[in-house]
Amino acid sequence: MDIYRPQVDISGDDKQYEIVLDAPGLSEEDLAIEVKDDVLTIKGEKEEKHEQGDKQFYRVERSYGSFQRTLSLPVDATTDGIKAKLTDGVLRLRIPRSQPQQSNVKHIAISSS
Repeated sequence: MDIYRPQVDISGDDKQYEIVLDAPGLSEEDLAIEVKDDVLTIKGEKEEKHEQGDKQFYRVERSYGSFQRTLSLPVDATTDGIKAKLTDGVLRLRIPRSQPQQSNVKHIAISSS
């Protein structure tokens, strides 16, 4: 079993971060997503299945194996609201961003006397 490393894109706007990971041939059962101490870990395993019968393979180019991608989350990431969706071999994670707190700014007048 080989180790393979799926490609990841990370983007975001002022409301959320988005992580897109290529996961062709993987199902929800093949993937695990965890968050611990502001570190996001995505694990996956794709098992090699040998077909029984009279087939003789002369070449196999599909990747099999396991992977783990570990990403540090930004300070403003809200881990409670993470959503994950797997569609057509692409895993998308949406991580909400916390809104910066409005600071109460008080202007102080300056006198010359």
